[in-house]
Order: sequence, then structure tokens, then C-alpha cells
Amino acid sequence: MELLEHTDKKVYEIAEEVGYSSLSYFSTAFKKSFGQTPAEYQAFKQKNKQGTP
Repeated sequence: MELLEHTDKKVYEIAEEVGYSSLSYFSTAFKKSFGQTPAEYQAFKQKNKQGTP
């Protein structure tokens, strides 16, 4: 979550960095735990970050 929130790395790069060899499996596991895909989470956090001073 930290990498998704605080970097501009692509989701597949983060998945590899944290030890997932499959982007699909990473996305499925993330969505199961947090209710949204990693890409949705990243987009939401980055959009909100831009709105803060």
C-alpha cells in the first residue's frame, strides 16, 4: 500500500518488487483484502494527494 500510495511506479513493478510473479494474482489478493484493485487504490490516493496543499 505504501508503494502504491507514495511512488509513481506501475502496479506490475510494485507486484514484482514485493514478491509476486503474477500481476493477476497480486491484483486478486489485493482486491480480496482491500475491496479494490491496486490500480484503483493507486489512482484514488494519487488523485487525493493532488488535491491537498
